[in-house]
Amino acid sequence: MIGESPRAAFGAVRKMTTVTPSFVGAVCAVGVLAVSAFAHQADPTFALVAALLLSTCAIGFTLDDEAAATLAASPTSIRRRRSLAASLGLPPIFVAWCGALAVVDRAWPALHIDVVALAVEITALALLTLAMAARWGGATASICTPAFVLVLTVFAIRFNGLPSLQLDSQWHERWLLVALAALAWFIFELRDPAAAAFPDRK
Repeated sequence: MIGESPRAAFGAVRKMTTVTPSFVGAVCAVGVLAVSAFAHQADPTFALVAALLLSTCAIGFTLDDEAAATLAASPTSIRRRRSLAASLGLPPIFVAWCGALAVVDRAWPALHIDVVALAVEITALALLTLAMAARWGGATASICTPAFVLVLTVFAIRFNGLPSLQLDSQWHERWLLVALAALAWFIFELRDPAAAAFPDRK
């Protein structure tokens, strides 16, 4: 069977991909920070964490494509379909954090945020959500990601060396390890289960 062209594949995936949750999460993320700013909170850490989770948890729903192989006239591989679907969910996160940083910079000018460190943290959680969504579905991933952050925060209080949500912590750089591990997991989940079960099948 002749494979679909990249444009046709992207068009098919775009029609079957649910991006609304990602946009809703992005709007809510900026909204949380805006409310915190209007409330004149001295420390926006909690609002930043809430915005972080709201903007990244919803991206998992872009991979809920169980019917894609049935509905598509010439279905693409799972690897390509999931990669394209994930790329459709990333722009809302980017837009959300551009808006979030603009709000933080205006409301808390004395707060010097390490943009690179924050970007690594956002990437880690987004990739983690995508990996879990590829394995268990978007709804499960949207619950597991906040649970992971909660457990990590609780354990980080007692044990040094775990990735920290505090941008000024010496352990915040450990989020890079989380991002790399999540990326490896997501790539692993991009495999075609049928191809893995029948490696010699053409």
